[in-house]
Amino acid sequence: RRRELLVRIALGESHASLAASLLVEHLLLGLGASVAGLLFAFGLTAAARPLVSTLPRLQDVTPDLTALAFVIVLAAAATMAVGVAPLLWLRRANVGALGQRGQSAQGVGVRQVLVGAQIALVMVLLATSLLFVASSRKLVADPGGIDAGATLSVQIALPEEAYPPARGLAFFDTLLERLSGHPSVTAAGAISTLPFSGAGAQSRFTPAEEADAEPVRVDVAAISGHYFRAMGIPIVRGRVFRPEDGRTVPVAIVDERFAARFWPGQDPIGRRVRGWGFGALEVVGVVGHVKNYGVGAVSPEELYVPNTQRPYLRIYPFFPPSGDPLHL
Repeated sequence: RRRELLVRIALGESHASLAASLLVEHLLLGLGASVAGLLFAFGLTAAARPLVSTLPRLQDVTPDLTALAFVIVLAAAATMAVGVAPLLWLRRANVGALGQRGQSAQGVGVRQVLVGAQIALVMVLLATSLLFVASSRKLVADPGGIDAGATLSVQIALPEEAYPPARGLAFFDTLLERLSGHPSVTAAGAISTLPFSGAGAQSRFTPAEEADAEPVRVDVAAISGHYFRAMGIPIVRGRVFRPEDGRTVPVAIVDERFAARFWPGQDPIGRRVRGWGFGALEVVGVVGHVKNYGVGAVSPEELYVPNTQRPYLRIYPFFPPSGDPLHL
């Protein structure tokens, strides 16, 4: 636009008037592009929902007021910055250059740099977006070791002054028994630490037969009822807890990663481990590994004991109903 600007200067237009008109042009261009981009974003978001319908909290993914303000401010700032470039050149403009043809090498070089930088940024953004979508689909496809479906979980914390351990155990036994007998509940169980909550209890364990073994820090949890069935955690070997377990001989169920680390290539059923304050725990079953800290995070091995052996007054009952969980 060099010739156009020089002609306007030659006809007597002031530099201030030229500056104002250039800034208004760029501002209108930026706002128009912002509106078009936002409309495209809303449309693309709606069109993409069916493709990623399994993503959690998908209803929260929408351009909000913060995004709108950010886009408008950024576009205005970018276009105003571009508008400053001709103003800097106008300060040195020479009407005698009106007869010159073509563009300066400097102008062509700047334009090539700007276009190249824009293409590079777009490619980086596109690659990042594709990687994000691929990673999200992979994370959603990973069940994390459970197959709970539409399972409902609640948190129940009993006050210690009103519920000593024996009364607390009786309360939870009665609760799970009544839930299991409900016609719309397929299974009911409870655990001391909610999976995928980012929190968990841990303790160090060693095989009871090896006095000098290096302790291994693992996740630990107390469970009640039909927890594994309610959460869809597979029983790999052995059995689940029975009502009499924990009242006479201390027992434990370990996950398959625990069994592979402590007894590689051997049958873990009947083996004994020490830890968590127990002199010895007899392993009666092996279950699938649950990624307690999220499917994208590293989670250690896990050991379960009956709630009767390690009474908790704050537990999380789970029960997958046959109908609407929230209705139940």
